Amino acid sequence: MQIAPEAEAGTSYGTAALLYRKKPLIGFRVAQRHLSIFPFSPQVVDAVRGLLAGFELSKGTIRFTIAAPLPDDVVREIVRRGMAEITAAVECCCSTAGTPWPNLSGFATGLNVAARIVRAARRTYLCIAQRWRWADDLIAAFSRLTALRRPAT
Repeated sequence: MQIAPEAEAGTSYGTAALLYRKKPLIGFRVAQRHLSIFPFSPQVVDAVRGLLAGFELSKGTIRFTIAAPLPDDVVREIVRRGMAEITAAVECCCSTAGTPWPNLSGFATGLNVAARIVRAARRTYLCIAQRWRWADDLIAAFSRLTALRRPAT
């Protein structure tokens, strides 16, 4: 695909899919009376909903027929938006007391989660997508909290 040349063929949730950065980008399934694509994101479906008048939509599925295929520009927009979501979710910063831990990028926050507390190597880290304007403030607050002495039990 021209838009996502680094996407690889694979499967996700039992459907044929294109994977981008090892995450499901778009899935495909053939049924008896229709074809379906799965953007794997309700936000992507909502974003293109206005371009899909006359098509059957659900939270994560777009159904169409061979007689009435999806417009190419809509498919391109779905792929673009899906790639942007995956990229934003994978590019996160992790911190413990101000020290970045790049190996935790696999614990991406996703678009619907502001931050995630991650335990790894007997330490606690905050993983938060860098694109949030308040990420630096949250990392600073987390660093101050983790620096506090634990009360004796």
